[in-house]
Amino acid sequence: MVTRKKIAFFIDNSEINSLKIISSKEGNPGIGGTHFMFITIAEYLNQREGYECYVLSPFPETLPQINSIQCENISEISSICKRYELDYLILRGPTVSYTHLDVYKRQKV
Repeated sequence: MVTRKKIAFFIDNSEINSLKIISSKEGNPGIGGTHFMFITIAEYLNQREGYECYVLSPFPETLPQINSIQCENISEISSICKRYELDYLILRGPTVSYTHLDVYKRQKV
């Protein structure tokens, strides 16, 4: 049995929530390169054995049919990672201060 690594990507799509993404195969609808690559990588890895990817975002309903979890803002990430027992968290940065994630670093996830 293969142990699946749980990987989460955080996408703050609060300013682009009017854009619905059907699939990364349809191309980038104008959500930005980093956000688009996070979705593309999550879709790709979910098709491979050994990975379980999630996308955390304020508006998960605008994302393609991938494992998405509503996450209102970056402050909620720590509790979501713990609840879903995520192994890795990938963030875009450093556009804001992530010092409040120091608590997350100390937790074994």
